Amino acid sequence: MSSPVCVLWRDTLNASGWHDLDTARKENAPLVETYGVILKRTKMEITIAHGMSGNQCLGYTVIPAGMIKRVRRLK
Repeated sequence: MSSPVCVLWRDTLNASGWHDLDTARKENAPLVETYGVILKRTKMEITIAHGMSGNQCLGYTVIPAGMIKRVRRLK
């Protein structure tokens, strides 16, 4: 099994309904930390499993490569 990692990445932000334009201009996309094991890594994306048992995973996240700031191996 691969070593666990922490992926720091920029997520999207969505606000529905009517909003003041000045407020909308001040918003920033949030930084997110995702922890798990790398299942797949390509030039386009990385897939992280959140929990693993045998040949199954308990949830996973696919993160586009352009949104990734850093991937750090955990001890």
